[in-house]
Amino acid sequence: MSNITYDEFNEIISNNRASLLCGNGFSINFDERYKWGNLVNSLYSTHINLPYHYSFNVVSNNDYKTVVSNNFKNVMKIIKKMRTQQQFYSIFVGAVDFLHTILDNQQVMEWFKMNVDHTLTFGFSISELLNNIKKQYTDNGLNGVNYEYWTILIYCVTAMKKAPEELYAFDLNNIFVKLVIDGGQLTISKSDLFTESITNGMYTYFRLLFASNILFNGDSFHVEALQNWDKISHDKVNGFTNKFDSLMTTNYDNIMDMITGRKVYHLHGKYSRETQRVLGMSLGMQYNAIRYDMSTITIGDYFVSKSFFQISAKMASKNKNNSKVQIYDDMIMEAVHINNTNVVVIFGLNIDNDYHIIRSIQERICDLYNPKIIYCYFTETDKLSFEEVYNKCITYSDTLNQSVKNISVLYVDSKEIIDKLFVIQK
Repeated sequence: MSNITYDEFNEIISNNRASLLCGNGFSINFDERYKWGNLVNSLYSTHINLPYHYSFNVVSNNDYKTVVSNNFKNVMKIIKKMRTQQQFYSIFVGAVDFLHTILDNQQVMEWFKMNVDHTLTFGFSISELLNNIKKQYTDNGLNGVNYEYWTILIYCVTAMKKAPEELYAFDLNNIFVKLVIDGGQLTISKSDLFTESITNGMYTYFRLLFASNILFNGDSFHVEALQNWDKISHDKVNGFTNKFDSLMTTNYDNIMDMITGRKVYHLHGKYSRETQRVLGMSLGMQYNAIRYDMSTITIGDYFVSKSFFQISAKMASKNKNNSKVQIYDDMIMEAVHINNTNVVVIFGLNIDNDYHIIRSIQERICDLYNPKIIYCYFTETDKLSFEEVYNKCITYSDTLNQSVKNISVLYVDSKEIIDKLFVIQK
């Protein structure tokens, strides 16, 4: 792993077949509303608008439809009454209070780790994620927490219902606990905590809240309304993206699609005018009197959303009631192999919570000729975090591990790229 200059970076992507993967750092250049702190600050206004503009329906067998629909209705009965900022933020304060009842009690924590914790092959566990939430909240309050993490606490409430009564009792005055319990009154499978989590009405509410927040406050579909849309040279951005044979993004917005006019692989789904259905559910939001579909959007923690939900969605897409959807691994494989790209550039992506993407890229390019991954880092912390996650992900067979270790991992400072591409015209 080594640093390269901007000129060396350009030489590599010009002389190889390369794929570009962009994260939110790409979109921020077009509108500061995409900055994490601004998105967190706008959650309350989205919450207030949500009950009047959402659409949600389920088409499936009667048992599944009854469970998912009624669980969501139970949650929305409470959500609609939460009209003040204090009431809204009490959801997250309650979530943190619940979190402490697990982490701060050694006996409870031992039971949790033994019975319902999950540890990935690269060592990351649910309990480690819980500690990340605790630290982020302690250090910087609500604004400091990656809000995709909150969904894991739905899993935890569901899990703690199975704890012995003499060990653990819920605080039913905790609004977050109440919402999750009411949102999980009906279940399809009491033996599968992940299934219980994604059919919980609170999980559906969080999906609508977080996905709508970016739509409402980022003009993510009609990107012409973005603050810097007309101030950034589209020719310069196009000149850069044209060096790549495939374009991928974890963003839901249409920025890259509109500027390039090319096929863009949206690894975590996207906003659409076309009605979609995933796992029997169709989620949408009315924005300026037009319905935008959000059914394909994957948003939430790694364990429930990025892994279980996506795999379940792929399996369910074979059912006639569901839309035919690709998940991230299908898209990465297609982006890499159709154009035989041996170089993948990652720009504007904080790899936190996206381990699945790194593993998929590693597996897809490791056997190609002279494979390279170039990570564009904004801060030294970003670079160190990427390096740590990248190495932890190499937990395959001995043969595949050796192939992955043959990938050259290079780093380039993204600030020079930003300065050259995203110059704001006064």
